[in-house]
Amino acid sequence: MGASVTWFNANPPPAIGAKVRANFNKLGTGEVVGYFVEDGFLGLLVTLDNPPDWHIKQNGRGVKAHLFGPEFEPVEGAGP
Repeated sequence: MGASVTWFNANPPPAIGAKVRANFNKLGTGEVVGYFVEDGFLGLLVTLDNPPDWHIKQNGRGVKAHLFGPEFEPVEGAGP
């Protein structure tokens, strides 16, 4: 039996290469580079365009942001 995965967003998950904007913590924009599942919830792995200093200090340079469905919005006119 396969495990169930839940996606919390009215739209389907964006494609790899799509541009999104995180809507919290001033993370800004980034590119979807993958997906992850945590506790049964699907999320996005995002390479941030210009991560804030606190994010780099806390996580290291080049670490992907992990965003769930309610935590982002698509960037209009961008993507694959």
